[in-house]
Amino acid sequence: MKFRLSEAKRAKYSQNVDKILTERRFLRKDLLKLVGRLTFCTICIGPAALVRTRELSIIASATSKLWRIRRTDLSKEAFEDLKWWRAALSSAPSKSFCPTPPSARVETDASNTHGGAICFSSGGSREWSTTWRGKEAELHITAKETLAAIRALQAFLAQSSPPRTVLLMSDSTVACKWVLKSGTRAPKLIREEARKLADMLLRHKHTVIMRHVPGRLNWTADRLSRPGSYALDQGAPTEILLQASRRWGAVERDLSEAGAELFMPDWSGRMLLIPPYKLLGRVTQRLHMILPGGVNG
Repeated sequence: MKFRLSEAKRAKYSQNVDKILTERRFLRKDLLKLVGRLTFCTICIGPAALVRTRELSIIASATSKLWRIRRTDLSKEAFEDLKWWRAALSSAPSKSFCPTPPSARVETDASNTHGGAICFSSGGSREWSTTWRGKEAELHITAKETLAAIRALQAFLAQSSPPRTVLLMSDSTVACKWVLKSGTRAPKLIREEARKLADMLLRHKHTVIMRHVPGRLNWTADRLSRPGSYALDQGAPTEILLQASRRWGAVERDLSEAGAELFMPDWSGRMLLIPPYKLLGRVTQRLHMILPGGVNG
């Protein structure tokens, strides 16, 4: 079974769009009603089309004290969105009730200086990172979280020709909204980048599912956005290794340079662990769980 926009609704909504585009003045309630109807149409067109209602929502919010809006009050982006919707309504596809399960998972994170992400799929994992420069470096951390998610999707899906469903995870609840949902309060740069991402997703028929992940569980992407926090300051002194070998035996596995990837399922045998400062708590917690006598510092 599929969602399908009826011909009557298609004609009615197209007429509403033409009315806003052609009339010199129109009622604010008509604009709000149009935004609601276009939001309903995203069920058939795709969730990425929701980005094309942002500028119209911003106009409606900015003129909340007026009951009539002039056509000159519409921004250039709002006009482009209305023209885009007029074309999209003429060929709105049908959408299946049962969405395709995700074939890839993208985890993203950002700091004041860097952005990072990792993509997990059947073909393995791929990493992406960047350094904020210019106007990007001046953005608020929430905007950087959003920009990291957008750029990561663009990088991972750039060479993916068949349509894919991607699970996008971020530890910022606001970024989850700004990427493909409401985002009316997002900075202009973020709204522009989100429009480019939405156009790419709709053009290649990709689907993105946004999910929030707690920050303590987002360490795989966190280590890419904060490379300095996960770097080892120095190796273990030789005398310490010699004393440990005399007491417990020779080291069977050296994980001193594993960094954030040292959380493997099997922690049996004699291993050398030198976790970064950021991961000391997680390492200690796991040792308490697997060792009968706990950990004595």
